[in-house]
Amino acid sequence: LAPYPIFSRDFCSWDDILKAVQHPTCLWDCWGPGPLGSFRDISAIWTAWDSGRPIDGVGVCAPLRTVENYFGKTYDKSISKGHYASWRPSSNATARQQWNLVNSYIKQITKRQEGGRTVPDAIKILEEERANRTLNQFQKTFQVPKQK
Repeated sequence: LAPYPIFSRDFCSWDDILKAVQHPTCLWDCWGPGPLGSFRDISAIWTAWDSGRPIDGVGVCAPLRTVENYFGKTYDKSISKGHYASWRPSSNATARQQWNLVNSYIKQITKRQEGGRTVPDAIKILEEERANRTLNQFQKTFQVPKQK
């Protein structure tokens, strides 16, 4: 028995697969981003977001952007209430922290694209700013200081 189902782009897309998911909470364990330390650089974070994190010898996970579009946080204007992302564990502080850290990099890349830059250019700028700091160390510079 293969540990991963065999799919190919010839037969189905991520949309086809995600439409068939009945229990999105199970996706986090296999497709969640994991800790920042599991990424070699900012480009790897973007790859996980945009095209999917590689799995050695198997292929790629679903892109986080696609999973988030299907099962992410929603807001119902008719009742003024938000709904937590159904694929992310709601009571798991570690999962919430992992998502927030990775998402902060996605926001920084997007922010640097506003001037008409490409994704590779935005990533290059961030990598230059990061210098030889770890991803965790650099991410702390994104935080806005609390008002006293």
